[in-house]
Amino acid sequence: MIRATTPTIIARIKNVDLTQANSVYVTIRQYGETLTLTGEDLDVTYTEESGQGKTEISFMLTQNESLGFHEGKAEIQVNWLYYDDGELRRGATKFAYFTIDKQILRRVLP
Repeated sequence: MIRATTPTIIARIKNVDLTQANSVYVTIRQYGETLTLTGEDLDVTYTEESGQGKTEISFMLTQNESLGFHEGKAEIQVNWLYYDDGELRRGATKFAYFTIDKQILRRVLP
């Protein structure tokens, strides 16, 4: 991802169908600062191929959101809430990492 752009980020989770989850949250963290997206900010789809299923969660950041990050590594994690036998449960992925590249022009463009 390059700072100050409007990137589309896709998180892929194997063998979990999140299309029926009550809530899905995607959190990006870098140097103690976090950005969490949920609800209409996320496009959640599930596909199956050769008996293997995967959920894809895609979202786009604004220029301001991506400019809020710094050059270097960032963590991303997905959390979700779902009902199992009438009880609300929470699931989560392990952290994944991605790189944020620097931008020479460090401002929002009109």
